[in-house]
Amino acid sequence: MALSRTLATLLRQANCQRMTGTSVCLVRSIITFKEPIRPKMMPEVMEALKSYVGYVGDIPAAHTKLPSSQDELPVRSMVDSYDECIIPLASSLAMQKSHTSGQGFVRFGRILEDMDEFAVWLSYRYVQYPGLSFGVPMPVNMVTALVDSIRSDDMDIRPQHDLKLCGHISWVGRTSMEVTMELQALVPEQPRYLLTAKFVMVAMEANATKTVPVNKLVPKK
Repeated sequence: MALSRTLATLLRQANCQRMTGTSVCLVRSIITFKEPIRPKMMPEVMEALKSYVGYVGDIPAAHTKLPSSQDELPVRSMVDSYDECIIPLASSLAMQKSHTSGQGFVRFGRILEDMDEFAVWLSYRYVQYPGLSFGVPMPVNMVTALVDSIRSDDMDIRPQHDLKLCGHISWVGRTSMEVTMELQALVPEQPRYLLTAKFVMVAMEANATKTVPVNKLVPKK
């Protein structure tokens, strides 16, 4: 069908592998987070980002001085950025309408948009600059450089169940971060794995073209 061909093209462009049969073993790269956590709803993430990245209000002048080296920043771990988010397809009629195609499948493009927003959120959770606390407007923008890979067991997603995104920063360069995310369908009793995606984000000065160093990533002791 036309929808399947379109999705296949999108996934090939993102270096996606569709896992079929029993001969392929998919290696999951999401860490196991043992602490209790209340997943945010996607609208909550969107609203939090508005104030956090400075869409609302001005950035204080005292907060505009940014580090020139990673050595000026505290080290961080994967756990520091871990979070979960619910895409309420089954429990929100408005979300279901915006995410569902005429054929009854979830629009993959909308899922990519949700993952992109979530990757930005995780990036802001990870970075920590002296003098700036989490949740205040920052003089830094998190820009999506590329969708590095998408690996999927099932691309034909229907909106009968809410979806859950979980993810964290999994690799760091000097100014870039790899965000690894996993998407699940919240089937009662047994959540169903759908896909794993890796986005590469770059920290940029707000209203400028210069990149900004990000915290080094170290294993949590």
